[in-house]
Amino acid sequence: MQSRAERVHIVFSSNEGNNNLIVSLSNGFLYLDVKGIAAHGFDPDKFENAVTQAALKEKGIVRCYTRAELRQLYLGNNSEDSLGRSIAKSVSEDRSGDIALLTAEYSFFSGRTSGTTHGSPYGYDQHVPLLFFGSGMRCGRSIVPCRPNDIAPTLADLLQTPRIPLRDGITLDIAAGHSTASAQALPAGKR
Repeated sequence: MQSRAERVHIVFSSNEGNNNLIVSLSNGFLYLDVKGIAAHGFDPDKFENAVTQAALKEKGIVRCYTRAELRQLYLGNNSEDSLGRSIAKSVSEDRSGDIALLTAEYSFFSGRTSGTTHGSPYGYDQHVPLLFFGSGMRCGRSIVPCRPNDIAPTLADLLQTPRIPLRDGITLDIAAGHSTASAQALPAGKR
């Protein structure tokens, strides 16, 4: 039996006998052959729409976002769509695919029967441990929510190096000598 990813790729790469108009499906993004679409005389917007409609017929795919939609979400247009904004913040203009496929909660594209990616926009999937240790670190646990975007500014401040300009991200209060109401010291036997 074919996996959902294989079925989606087969459906999308066989548009009216013109193979390979969808180059790949990777990390929830479809990569289109923009030149091939134009060479076959297809209207790019109509092609994207057809692909989106086909994807939405697949069990487990709940929403699709084109590049244009993701740009609008990134700019803050449509503040109601928090999942779309989360996906839009992860898009790299020169490396991301042309259409983002949002799977239902607790599902993702994989060739395996189990696992996780921590790459979905759902809150449960973004809960991963973050561990800092070494000289100058305060011993304890923090219950303050953080994001991957916070790692680079935190490391830059700990290493006393210039920050790299990022879209967003904050310095986590984890160094010794800093006080925070959210950090809980661990008992000596738990260190």
